Amino acid sequence: MLSFNETLGFPFFFVSLLLLMVFAFFFGVLFRRMGLPSVFGEIFGGLILGSSLFRQFFPDFFKTSFLPATDFLFLFYWIGLIFLIFVSGSEIRNNFSKDDHLPVLALVVTSTLLPLIIGWFGLGLVDVSELIGSDTNLDAFRIVVAAAIAITSIPVISKIFFDLGIIKTRFSSIVLSVASVHDILVWVLLAIATQLTNSSTLASDSIYLQFILTILILFVVIFLSTRLNELVRKKPSSDFSPTLTLNFVLIFVLFFVVLTYYLNINLIFGAMLAGVFLGAFSLPVIQNAMMHIREFSFAFFVPIYFALVGLKIDLIASLDFSLFVYFLLASSLIQGVSVLLTSRILGFSWLSSFNLSVALNARGALGIVVATIAFESGIISEKFFVAIVLSALVTVLFAGWWLKYVLSTGKNLLVKEKL
Repeated sequence: MLSFNETLGFPFFFVSLLLLMVFAFFFGVLFRRMGLPSVFGEIFGGLILGSSLFRQFFPDFFKTSFLPATDFLFLFYWIGLIFLIFVSGSEIRNNFSKDDHLPVLALVVTSTLLPLIIGWFGLGLVDVSELIGSDTNLDAFRIVVAAAIAITSIPVISKIFFDLGIIKTRFSSIVLSVASVHDILVWVLLAIATQLTNSSTLASDSIYLQFILTILILFVVIFLSTRLNELVRKKPSSDFSPTLTLNFVLIFVLFFVVLTYYLNINLIFGAMLAGVFLGAFSLPVIQNAMMHIREFSFAFFVPIYFALVGLKIDLIASLDFSLFVYFLLASSLIQGVSVLLTSRILGFSWLSSFNLSVALNARGALGIVVATIAFESGIISEKFFVAIVLSALVTVLFAGWWLKYVLSTGKNLLVKEKL
């Protein structure tokens, strides 16, 4: 008879979970008091527990605390990731401004197309043998590189705007609107990339069809959520039980995750769809249920997820400093130049254009998510995974420092001038 406790290491799961929570919480608070996003501290806590420190200097501790509970930690890793993307998806619609259609559209087109073009054609001129993962799918690799460059971390950049007191400015509105469209396109691209690795029948010439299908699913979800919101908001709030509504929201999250899995699309895209769908509902009881999920997720599941990301990073064995610097500079230049030139054409000053470039280059938490999904899918190598994660962290650090510096000089972040 199978012994559940002895075979799967269930008791060790609580030991590893406790360690992850303590280290993520402690360093998250510490980094936040240092003026840095808490995600930095949560990843740092995982780094200390993982291969970068404890596994190297206390191998017996690591072996007895984490290795027996690997299966359970893997489950929590994906639960945390699903809820992080669900919450991010629910915020997407709130970021759009009706007053800035032209600059938002122009910035989305240029800052997405340039990374795609370079990612698709430019990588053919570079030796990627040490960058590509075990799956060795070049098309999927190209898509992931483009996504890693184009993404802007809405949760982190929003927190920076809030801390600086500029969350209600036009600058914030434009950045968050562009970032929202960026992130939708990135999840579509990532869903296609992971499908390329999971399907032996999907040829390169089918990528465009898959892209259209994924976009179509997204628009169907947006259309249905809008229509259902119009019907539901007419009903009295007293008709909805808070507990049943919370159950309803959780069931919908799982439904979209399972649906996309059976459609052979990455289940993270399903979590994003669930967030977009439920984020459209203005009914207070639904928004209250989502607020409770958001609070619990960011208090428990999400810190564990980022600590596990840190746990996976082996800086001693996998950090290629030259690769990290090259990717950081190249990706920032590609994204920065596209935003800078577009902003100038739109009539913004050089300083304003540079401010937009810096803000939209802050990849942060979602950049880390892209890297982890690509690494788990075998699309990128461990060295490239580490380079993307570190680049995501550095771009957020620079964005926060630069915007704070500009404001300290008394200058406006966004100024329009005649060319």
